[in-house]
Amino acid sequence: MNVINCTPHEINLLTETANVAYPPSGIVTRVNATSVMMPSPLPMVRTIFGDITGLPEPMDHTYFIVSGMVLSALGGSRPDVIAPDTSPASAVRDSQGRMIGVKRFTC
Repeated sequence: MNVINCTPHEINLLTETANVAYPPSGIVTRVNATSVMMPSPLPMVRTIFGDITGLPEPMDHTYFIVSGMVLSALGGSRPDVIAPDTSPASAVRDSQGRMIGVKRFTC
């Protein structure tokens, strides 16, 4: 199995059995997004996702790590695309609250 990190940041997977660092591959996947003001008594916008750029075509036995925003924009259409799970149950933080890794990915 291959894992290609399509973000500009190193992604650290920290599990009970292993710590694996996924360095940036040089491929950066991004999504265009537009904020649209919503009619509401509170200031509120809706994010409309547009084109995704830089996402490689699927390859056998390969996962692509992207940002959570890119993953959301894909809407589950690519089972080979994953993102770091930054939820409180997965995020690993240092003593100053900075994220140093995740325990799992989300798809």
